[in-house]
Amino acid sequence: MAFLTDDDYNAQINGDDLDVVIQSDSATREKAETMGIAQMSGYLRQRFDVTAIFNEEETRDELIIMYLIDIVLYHLYSSLPNRLGLELRRTRYEDAVRWLDDVAKGKITPGLPLVDPSSVDPLPGNWGSDTRKTYQW
Repeated sequence: MAFLTDDDYNAQINGDDLDVVIQSDSATREKAETMGIAQMSGYLRQRFDVTAIFNEEETRDELIIMYLIDIVLYHLYSSLPNRLGLELRRTRYEDAVRWLDDVAKGKITPGLPLVDPSSVDPLPGNWGSDTRKTYQW
């Protein structure tokens, strides 16, 4: 099941306008949603469990829904001829990316499921030293 529903879009875009933007092709919308989730995951993955965030069906975070729709609509409007209506979408997209950047930096802490610290290697690579050697003759 998709993370976003038709009702989620109603707060930001009319259903008829959404059909025009996706050119009545639901595959276009699904592709844009997948790209938006991938973009958001890149910002959130370090601190939050993105699998739990985007797989939840009942307790979805409203800010995540709003910003994901902003990102999806920006990408959809970017593909329109003459970039119709893109200025408003660009502003909302930039706001969404700014919010995601602040979340990634730790300036904002949304109520999202945190990543399990035991499942993340904090410093990837091998650390340590060679055994101590004494040179006494």
